Amino acid sequence: MRKFKFIYLLLIPLIYGLYVLTQNVGGESAFFYGFAENKETELSHTEDVVIKEILVTPGQTVKQGDVIMIVERNDIELQKITGQLDIDKLQVEQAIDKENISQEIQLLETSFVTSQAKYDADIKQLQEQIKSKQSVFKGLTHVDASRVDEVGAEERAEITALLNQKELERKEHSIRKESLETKKNQIGKSEYLVKKKVNAELDQLEAEEKSLSIKAPSDGIVGNIQVRVGENISSFNTLISFYDKNPTAVKGYVHESMILEVQVGDSLQVSSINQPNHIIEGHVIGLGTRIVEIPERLRKMADFKTYGREVLISIPSNNPLLQKEKVLLNLGVVAQSDKESLAGYKAAKREKTISKQIKNMQ
Repeated sequence: MRKFKFIYLLLIPLIYGLYVLTQNVGGESAFFYGFAENKETELSHTEDVVIKEILVTPGQTVKQGDVIMIVERNDIELQKITGQLDIDKLQVEQAIDKENISQEIQLLETSFVTSQAKYDADIKQLQEQIKSKQSVFKGLTHVDASRVDEVGAEERAEITALLNQKELERKEHSIRKESLETKKNQIGKSEYLVKKKVNAELDQLEAEEKSLSIKAPSDGIVGNIQVRVGENISSFNTLISFYDKNPTAVKGYVHESMILEVQVGDSLQVSSINQPNHIIEGHVIGLGTRIVEIPERLRKMADFKTYGREVLISIPSNNPLLQKEKVLLNLGVVAQSDKESLAGYKAAKREKTISKQIKNMQ
């Protein structure tokens, strides 16, 4: 009988220790662990690019606006060459058009001069015929002098017709020449407009080419560099990752027995394991949608698998935390009356459990 009592005396502290252990593993305490995370930004480009130069190394601290990578687009150079070729082709084509019009004007002018000269020759010939006839009639004494004036009436009518045709042709020539001159001048204006348009496109390409340098979006730290110099990268593929200088979020795991105690918008205390006196106020901004295994590093007892819900907490950026640093997350200060009630409840529950376990062993 004494042996049994002695065994009971040994079992009581053992059972109590196991109970305390399971309580710690169960996560009834009002705190849990997490790790600090810097906001990560993956930098990419909207176009296919070739990596020309990488100006930073992983872990390097940079300032906002610093050029960290230079890339180039093969299609920009091709478009620039094509644009210049379009201008050259346009200039050649329009020079040919201008030359053709100039030749047409020259031919028109030559034809006009020749035609006008022929009219003048024909008119002069008719005038000579009239003079010749008049001289013959003047030599005849028996011819009435009044009839001398009638000599050459037919030729004079022809001269009048020729003069009218000559004037009509002159007007037609003037209109045709003016039309050709206008057409020639319009070619120059259209050339100017097209060149202006193409040059504007080339200027746009130049501006786009300058924007191909990848810059730091803010003060921070260079993360992973996903590319190499000379590599062709498709649009929107990650070129380089970039981290804010200080963590702005904490990812933690609250034990499954406490998931109802944490809600989006709740405030809690975040303190560094290495600097416990440095306390930051955080706010819950996200909750996981399923129960998962808590990472070993964030368990209250690393050797015991526990499960919980992922919690995402935002924190101010002006903090001394390091990327992935382990932190303690406190759900808040419990009122003294609540502490006493909770302590009494736990003591009664603990006593009842121990008594039940001893009774089962008898």
